[in-house]
Amino acid sequence: MSLIRPYLYGWNELEPTILACVATNQNMLLIGKHGIGKSAFMHFLGNAMSQGNKDFNVHKYSMDKENMISMVGIPNVEALKQSRIDYCTHERSIFNADIALFDEITRASKEIQNMVL
Repeated sequence: MSLIRPYLYGWNELEPTILACVATNQNMLLIGKHGIGKSAFMHFLGNAMSQGNKDFNVHKYSMDKENMISMVGIPNVEALKQSRIDYCTHERSIFNADIALFDEITRASKEIQNMVL
């Protein structure tokens, strides 16, 4: 029985790997041509995992538009004074995400790509 087939055509071979990543809380990097359903799949996965839980946060970042503040927050000055790196987070901060979707990562600036990777 396929869980993915009703939603995405042609992903059957990836299903065991995807389910293993989800079950073991591993990161996934989906690489493919434009329009094959990578972003649609992540939205499907986020909805499936949240199951109506309002405390479950799925954050989508359009990498061609994001900057460090929009992704992580503002550096905490008090922590810097104590030689610690910490951030004042916000609602869209990656630290508050259960799932983070980095869409169009190849369009991000080199600085953002380095930070994310």
